[in-house]
Amino acid sequence: MKILDACCGSKMMWNNRKNTSVVFGDQRRETISVTDRSNGKVDGQRILRIAPDVQFDFRSLPFPDNAFNLVAFDPPHLERVGQKSWLVSKYGKLGRSWRDDLRQGFSECFRVLKTDGVLVFKWNETQVAIKEVLALAPASPLFGNLSGRSGKTHWLVFMKRLAKEEQERITNVSTDVLKIYEDTLKAIAGLKGPLTGEDATCFRTWAEEALVASNQSIQSVLING
Repeated sequence: MKILDACCGSKMMWNNRKNTSVVFGDQRRETISVTDRSNGKVDGQRILRIAPDVQFDFRSLPFPDNAFNLVAFDPPHLERVGQKSWLVSKYGKLGRSWRDDLRQGFSECFRVLKTDGVLVFKWNETQVAIKEVLALAPASPLFGNLSGRSGKTHWLVFMKRLAKEEQERITNVSTDVLKIYEDTLKAIAGLKGPLTGEDATCFRTWAEEALVASNQSIQSVLING
């Protein structure tokens, strides 16, 4: 199974931060020392390490279509926060065009997902309501769950399905394949005795080439859409 974390940050949500099945990606690559006296920290210092496997912008993922079985998408969720605060270092900050950014992020995550692949989306609605964010997604989530101390962190699960147009194309190609089989059977039924020699070779070649071409057409629809 191939998994992508499109905004891994410091990999806080992962039980195994060295999971070899996961491609950890982030726009940043840095080690940050920040002041934080919360939770009784006397020295007021925290070290944050952001070390992705691949550095990229989630709005333009450097992967081919249909590449991953599962994608985790945990983008920045804060719109109003100090630029040098611990929260920005930890979670990042939404830009002015955050709606366009998230819409493109969703689109890219779905693009690199395989058909029937799963997208796990995490969002804290402290400042931006989840309904505003879901309006930017290309599909509705299957189900979700609330967590966190204030119950504002949403975990939502999406699944990539074939678009209606793709389903129709596959149906059409499948119909063509069935017609080839029917034509082959009719041709065999109409024969007077078994084919031998050059006739048998020509017939076998025609049938094999026709079936290979049809199967390639189906694969092209499934892979390229």
